[in-house]
Amino acid sequence: MSKFPKKAKHITELPICWIKKGEQYRLHTQSKGNNLPVIDISDENRDILKKFNAAYREVRLAKDYKYEYWNESFYKTEELTLPTYTFVYNEYHYIGQHTFSNPTRETLCEAQKIEEQIKNYFLENQEKPQVYEGEMEDILKQILDDKPSRYIFSYDFDEDEEYETADDHFYVFVIKTFKGKPTGHVLIFNRRKFYSKVRIEIPKKYVKYVCGKEACNIKRCCEKMEIQKIKVRGI
Repeated sequence: MSKFPKKAKHITELPICWIKKGEQYRLHTQSKGNNLPVIDISDENRDILKKFNAAYREVRLAKDYKYEYWNESFYKTEELTLPTYTFVYNEYHYIGQHTFSNPTRETLCEAQKIEEQIKNYFLENQEKPQVYEGEMEDILKQILDDKPSRYIFSYDFDEDEEYETADDHFYVFVIKTFKGKPTGHVLIFNRRKFYSKVRIEIPKKYVKYVCGKEACNIKRCCEKMEIQKIKVRGI
């Protein structure tokens, strides 16, 4: 009897296997670190990869494309024969056993060293947080400058807040990590400046991070302010 399913609704139900996406076959396991690291596709990130002597290629993941990268001076592979699945009609379907090459453990370790260097680079070069002083209502009015919304990078805000005065109704949304730590990314709105829809501009490199998985942070803002839509524009 087969030890692996012929069909699965969710990827977590699959064993170690190959996942076919178009012409690409990618290794799937239940643990992290068995694939090369990836980074968003952009001119800035391409320059950073070159800075750290990383070779890269474009790969297709669940919903978008990214750069997969490794140490350009160290790349070895090994062949793995595994069950293979493709995703059609909202299910994973078994399509047979296939043999493909995957980076060796040594190659993955070398790539992860570069990944750590890139993370440190981003931390060292991230924007300097803005610092504000004074009464909160005055600070928010100063930040928005009569506009309906604004993104800022500041650690002056720890929690979501709501401030209402005779003329304004401010909402502050703090983007946090999975463990609940403020990231410095903050969205601020004045509910008196719009009706059911509003637009906010966010630096392109932070858009996906600020919006969150499946735009969960934006949905949270909409629900709290009881509005239909927040249109995010990358700048």
